[in-house]
Amino acid sequence: MFKSLLLSLIFLLAISSCKTFKGNIEVKRSLPITIIQDDPFSDDENGDEDTEELHLTLKPGVYTTELNFSGKKNLSLDINVGNEEYTIDAYLNKEINNISKKGVHKITLTAKELNQSWGLKGTVKTKVFRGDLIQSNESCSVSYRYLECYPRGDYKKHKKRVRDRYRNCKWFYDIEYGNRDVEYYNQTKTYDINTDIISAKSNAEATAKLENILGTYTAQRQENTRIYQYQSCCYDYRKRCISSSDRRYRRRYRRRY
Repeated sequence: MFKSLLLSLIFLLAISSCKTFKGNIEVKRSLPITIIQDDPFSDDENGDEDTEELHLTLKPGVYTTELNFSGKKNLSLDINVGNEEYTIDAYLNKEINNISKKGVHKITLTAKELNQSWGLKGTVKTKVFRGDLIQSNESCSVSYRYLECYPRGDYKKHKKRVRDRYRNCKWFYDIEYGNRDVEYYNQTKTYDINTDIISAKSNAEATAKLENILGTYTAQRQENTRIYQYQSCCYDYRKRCISSSDRRYRRRYRRRY
């Protein structure tokens, strides 16, 4: 008997997940950057590496970047300068709002969080597109385990009792393949980040007294997701649901004589 399983597999894209946004930094005025990196030639007594600061200044122009979120509060910004790539690591004071919903979301990264003399302030615009409902059939698989038994060495002494004859048993794992009926629609989400690079005094928050806009930072990301509304059981060629439970009734008796 087929059993309906109403699924709503909507995977919310939170900015806290491992996501990458490719974009550009357009520098309008000289942009100072501080890179904190490990110094492999300066180990302390405990074997820990010290860090050193590398100071760069980006001249006016466009630089390709990748913004990576590796946690709810952790991010890194990779900036390509010529043939070199420099990484700015940041730890946020609070989680950034979930931007998976359709709409315009405000975003602010302070100078203190970025460990720079500037911060980012702007918006993330999220658009959601859903296709028509599709009814289809797709392949599937079910893993299970079964018990395989062999005759004992004293097989002839227990001819009348099968339970005693086959005590040498072992569990094995296998996979059975089949098909299932599905209903789903394809969803596309696009994200557009548009922020200003704002100078702040020392490492004060960029939301404090703003002095200058040094440039702009823009990035984009697109995700395609298949969202299931219905999935039948995984069935075999006889239209019977494949069970994933242990198959104790499939004992394989193999005589060794």
